[in-house]
Amino acid sequence: AAQELAQKPVSPIPVISAIPKSLTFNVSRNSTILYLVNIGGGALKITKMQSSETWLHISPAAKENQYKIEVDFSKLNDGAHTAVLTVMSNGGDLEIPVFASKSDSQEVVGEVGVVYVLLVDPLTYEVVKQEETSSKEAYRFSFANVAAGDYFLAAGTDLNNDIYIDNDGEAKGAYPTESQPQILSVSSNRENINIPLSYQTSLPSTASAYIQKDKPLVRYKRL
Repeated sequence: AAQELAQKPVSPIPVISAIPKSLTFNVSRNSTILYLVNIGGGALKITKMQSSETWLHISPAAKENQYKIEVDFSKLNDGAHTAVLTVMSNGGDLEIPVFASKSDSQEVVGEVGVVYVLLVDPLTYEVVKQEETSSKEAYRFSFANVAAGDYFLAAGTDLNNDIYIDNDGEAKGAYPTESQPQILSVSSNRENINIPLSYQTSLPSTASAYIQKDKPLVRYKRL
């Protein structure tokens, strides 16, 4: 600030951050997308990424500074495992903790009733497409004939049938997490997208937890 007041040129400094701050995997969720973002100025450049364990793999994702992180559970024994992802950049270095859990018991799908999966326009917050799924389908979902573009992906139950998926006592989630929903860019088929659900225990009177810098709080209304 002093240099700007003195009318001296200031070089913008990038500062690296990650979304999410840590990664958790199990046998039903063996991959996710890691977003490396610049919370400073200038342009962020990733110079190196490495994993501390051979069972944790890194590969570039669809966009710059996005990476697919995948766990090879065939290399793991039953139990809890930890690893560290190290990211080096011109905006500093990061160490991202990774947790993986493997069990020899059969994976059990929880029962939360019918779940509505919503594809949402990030500018208008209108639902573009909707699918319904349940434990009978092991909560799998898919969308057909999706136009290329950017979307939010949200899901939840509607136990009181009021057309909204974010009421107290209902299960709700978003991609990649409810606390930090991110835009999902679609230019080709996308697979293995997981939406973690958790029960809503309290709700502000005016809105849900989906917040954007230039948008008011909004609630997602199913079709």
